[in-house]
Amino acid sequence: MRVLVVGSGGREHAICWKLKQSPKVTELFCAPGNGGIAQVAQCVPIKATDVDGMVAWAKENAMDFVMVAPDDPLALGMVDALEQAGIPAFGPRANAAIVEASKAFSKELMKKYHIPTAKYKTFTELEKALSYIREQGAPIVVKADGLALGKGVVVAATVDEAKAAAREMMQRECGYSSVFRLSDPEETHLMLRLYNVDDTLLAPIMDKLGYKDMERCMFLGFTDGEKGFSKNVAKNIGRIARKFGAMPMTGYVTRSWEKGRFNDPYLRDTLMDFSVITDTLECTVNWSNMAQVHRDVRAVCHALPNTVVTTHMSHCYPQGANLYFIFITKMNDAAEFKRYHTTILDAIQRSGAAVSHHHGIGKMFAPWIEGYIGEREYGAIQALKNYFDPDFVMNPGGTIGLDLPQEEKKFLNTRKDYR
Repeated sequence: MRVLVVGSGGREHAICWKLKQSPKVTELFCAPGNGGIAQVAQCVPIKATDVDGMVAWAKENAMDFVMVAPDDPLALGMVDALEQAGIPAFGPRANAAIVEASKAFSKELMKKYHIPTAKYKTFTELEKALSYIREQGAPIVVKADGLALGKGVVVAATVDEAKAAAREMMQRECGYSSVFRLSDPEETHLMLRLYNVDDTLLAPIMDKLGYKDMERCMFLGFTDGEKGFSKNVAKNIGRIARKFGAMPMTGYVTRSWEKGRFNDPYLRDTLMDFSVITDTLECTVNWSNMAQVHRDVRAVCHALPNTVVTTHMSHCYPQGANLYFIFITKMNDAAEFKRYHTTILDAIQRSGAAVSHHHGIGKMFAPWIEGYIGEREYGAIQALKNYFDPDFVMNPGGTIGLDLPQEEKKFLNTRKDYR
């Protein structure tokens, strides 16, 4: 028998070592394997999670039997794919591997069939998880749903340790995919024309089905990684989108967007030579305040006549997401631009949002920074700066506003209801 073992760890080494001793095994392969495994099997340079690549290689090389050991390829359905290709395989199918791949599913399964298991609750919101930890006390076990290579379980001896584990797991979103973009009606209007959707059959179909221009929003996204994983993410996103009345647009717009994003010329500086100004302001927003921020900030942006304002949502978390406000306008006076820019930053802070990432630092943003992040938080940064860089060698331009007089700072956010 020609046998292939999938994996590259000590478990796979032990399996290969034992299989090598069988008189029934004439040739033994391991993908991807490792230096130790290479002493007992021929290593094949294919990632363990590359389902399509693994099946294709097994077919081309006439494998009689494949043993899939690691959790990831099992959860991605490698055994299912091998069986569909007519190749005998050892390992649970995807619908059984989910017992290991999803701790939440396995707990629900045990509860449903009265299998003894520890008391548990599943959370997708951090504050609710922290509240549950405080109620239960310690010791307590905190687990991340999904596969985490053995790093997704913490046996916490104290409440503080459990809370820290919950924060780490939920804020890094174990098991979730989050690469997407939701455009508002104005950005959707612009993008569908920019990517020539008007010249395809999609345009009349959308009109016929009632997806009206300037009333529709476009959800666009893609995943990086192994093909089987990406297909599964796309399938589930499509299912959720259809549930809420969305219409699939094939991959046409996504491919056009991806090409334009990474390959097209960067024209922002060139447009400035023609007095066309474009700028992006990215801000962090809580879910409960999302619609209000969108309305308030766009209203201020549109107060300047003949201005294009596009907005999209990205970087989503359990607590909220980031809104990107992009404005394009005709302007050639620096003072006028600064006045306009100031009104937008005022609107963002007043509505309860906070300019984030690299979009929120620099002299032009300095007056709002402390109001965004909080007095104590800003004070911590100030203390570190005073200790490590008292002469401001690393901050000659006042990038984060630490040299700004107090009377020039802005504290416009008085909202408390969404926090």
